[in-house]
Amino acid sequence: MNAKDKLHVLVIALIVALTLIGITMPGPVKSHLDQKIQSRMLHLERHVNAMIFGPRETKFHPRDFFFGRFPPSKLGHTFVFFILTLAALWKLPSHGRMAICLLSITLFAASTEILQFFAIERMPAWSDFERDLAGILVAAMFIELRRLKNSSRQRPNA
Repeated sequence: MNAKDKLHVLVIALIVALTLIGITMPGPVKSHLDQKIQSRMLHLERHVNAMIFGPRETKFHPRDFFFGRFPPSKLGHTFVFFILTLAALWKLPSHGRMAICLLSITLFAASTEILQFFAIERMPAWSDFERDLAGILVAAMFIELRRLKNSSRQRPNA
């Protein structure tokens, strides 16, 4: 196994480990962390908007911003499973293996929700599983488009 392959496996293992840590985080700790991150993201977004559109005289409501409407933990579901799926599928040579890999990642996503029954003050949510699936599907489409593009380059034009 070369250095790139080892790094690839390390990235997948790190994502899975961080996901499992997130699952077992007690509800109050998760809520507090979510509020801190969302506050920082709103602050950053206000500054970026001010740089793009100039300062505004009116007061902004947090829902006026992207991160005011979408808490970081909810975005995290999609992002984490997008990255996990990209990392897992990046080097797969065949479609048959891709289907097995996607099924495995989907089962992992389902198990992350089921495991929340056992975490302190946490409950599984279908909406979280749907966000996980969105990340998985977008990454799978990205990989498939990349493969189609590469295969069309390798085929001689007739």
